[in-house]
Amino acid sequence: MPSIKGASYRTTTWKAILGIISIRENYKLKKKLIEEPNLKMEEIDEKILKQIFDRYKGEPGFVIVTWEEFRQLVKKAYPLLIDTARKERFITYGEVGSKIGLYVGSEYFQLKIGFIVGACSDYETIKGRPLISVIVVNDTTKYPGQGFWGLSRIPDSIHLNIQYSDIESGYKMTDEMLDFWTSEVRRAFDWWKVHDC
Repeated sequence: MPSIKGASYRTTTWKAILGIISIRENYKLKKKLIEEPNLKMEEIDEKILKQIFDRYKGEPGFVIVTWEEFRQLVKKAYPLLIDTARKERFITYGEVGSKIGLYVGSEYFQLKIGFIVGACSDYETIKGRPLISVIVVNDTTKYPGQGFWGLSRIPDSIHLNIQYSDIESGYKMTDEMLDFWTSEVRRAFDWWKVHDC
């Protein structure tokens, strides 16, 4: 019987040691996240955002008239998308809109929300990070809207040249699109799980 008692004691001791190691590793990770300067939440670089706005101004269907309106809407949407990705969740275009002051029934809602979440992804592309708008989905299909496939970082083989008049017509999600989308969702979730900027 002593061997059983000894084995039980050793098992309990190892569990305690592993628990202490886990606590120490958790502490080190939290300390690293707090102390490492490049892991702090950053403000949007307005110079980059202005370049995106200027590029969008020349596109058909861009209905956001002023730089100030665009800047305010993107600055509200950007942290919302990051927070959602950090939680490994999806959010609908309507939910984003209602949280930033655009409402589904409002005039040009689809165009405005598409450009706003697209600007967040274009910003992330410039920063070398995953497309953040990959987590924004249509309430019915649960996939990104047609405009997502017109973003500059979408591979040529699945890139769609979207005309603003086509936005409501929908599209067929191919296997290649689905593969890219699921891969990019995973990249966004993984990135924002460990980064603050």
